[in-house]
Amino acid sequence: MTTAHGRSVTTAAQVAADRPSILPALAALAGSILAISGSLLDWSVIEHQQWGTTELSGMNGDGVYTLTAAALAALLLLAGVLGKRALVVLGAAVPALVAVGFALRTLADPDRFARAYIADELGATGERAETILNSVVECSLTTSPWLVLAGAGLAALGAVIAGARGFNGRRRSEPTG
Repeated sequence: MTTAHGRSVTTAAQVAADRPSILPALAALAGSILAISGSLLDWSVIEHQQWGTTELSGMNGDGVYTLTAAALAALLLLAGVLGKRALVVLGAAVPALVAVGFALRTLADPDRFARAYIADELGATGERAETILNSVVECSLTTSPWLVLAGAGLAALGAVIAGARGFNGRRRSEPTG
């Protein structure tokens, strides 16, 4: 809207239109917190005849990346909601999708954690690492990567919905002429 002197002024409807939708943004924030929690928990359990049962934390592998991505998504969501910026909320979907990708990578190859543990803790690589990996009685994932996948997925979906609703509200409030 412009005044008689040609200055542009913002109306109350235009200011309110860029606000992200609060319920999807809160759902996205809850998803980010769930992904952060899942990143900090144990991701894999390895049973071996010689060293017994070993639980590997998410911090031993991809949990570091999912924690960083989920924390960044949570910060962007908070900044977007408090600053009433739909674009910032929408931007939170990007790190949430990164966390989804890392969770899917872990779920697709559960032995990767065992290989990394054998290389880091036992100093074995190549053929020796494969021999040790083959002697592992059981290598299984816990529910933590699934928590990260669900939480980060919810964060991405909520961020997209909240951000899109904010932009949709802006488009409806702008003059068409």
